[in-house]
Amino acid sequence: MNLNALFQQIQFTEKQAREKRNFIQQAKCDINRSYERINQIKEELSTAKINLEAKVQHLSVKQFNVEILKKREDSLEKQKAELTNQRSNLLKIMVYAKRKIAEEEDNFTREITEFNN
Repeated sequence: MNLNALFQQIQFTEKQAREKRNFIQQAKCDINRSYERINQIKEELSTAKINLEAKVQHLSVKQFNVEILKKREDSLEKQKAELTNQRSNLLKIMVYAKRKIAEEEDNFTREITEFNN
């Protein structure tokens, strides 16, 4: 092998070494960018998780309030039914009392008329 061929071989080897170093450097840059992107996505995921947990908590509070309102509604419906029943009974008592009063008035008027005659 002559000196010129050896020199060309050295240049070729150095060129390959440069290309490999550049390739490795580019791979390192790509890896670093990937790690940065992974960290960014982790932060986004963490933020999304916090937001989701807040929404879940808010939904739980709303569901709890709905349950309380349903129970209150049921209670008010029962109370309404009881009051309606009481009203009906009181109306019956009032009608009966008015009838009795009218009968008593008629009897009183009749007795007064008979007494005056």
